[in-house]
Amino acid sequence: MIIQPNEEGWSFSGELQEDQFCFVYKESTRIFYGKSNISTTDTLFIGTKEECEEEMVRLGIPIVYRVISENSNVLFFGSKIDSDVYVGNEFLGTKEECETEIVRINTQTFDQTKYKLIYDNDYVILYFGTETNAPQIDEREFLGTKEECEVEITRLDLHHPQSELSQE
Repeated sequence: MIIQPNEEGWSFSGELQEDQFCFVYKESTRIFYGKSNISTTDTLFIGTKEECEEEMVRLGIPIVYRVISENSNVLFFGSKIDSDVYVGNEFLGTKEECETEIVRINTQTFDQTKYKLIYDNDYVILYFGTETNAPQIDEREFLGTKEECEVEITRLDLHHPQSELSQE
């Protein structure tokens, strides 16, 4: 149901029941959708999840879906509720776009190979490669993904040893 504004133009949700959500919109733009007490000068609709999403469809406002993932694991898939907080990579789109993203996530392989970067006090790179092939050298070292090691090389301005030119 739409909550009518007071004489100053404000609508208030009041205390929501367990199954109630707030849906705030202005014309055909979604402002907020979630489980949170709210006050607004925009249009406020309060109802169950289904009622709020039916109202979005009636108004022609797309229902936004979200996929939360970490590596090749999908942690959450469903309509985007603004008050819900998830940790992970977020993808937003239509239901169909999110379903396509889930297929992509499930078929994508993630390189979990750890790399080791070893360098000396003169900032000369002694070794940069996979951790499993790393020699045992007692110098400074950095462990991470290949990209993280490359960032560290740039950040510290590390360089490869200069090969001496033989003179004839």
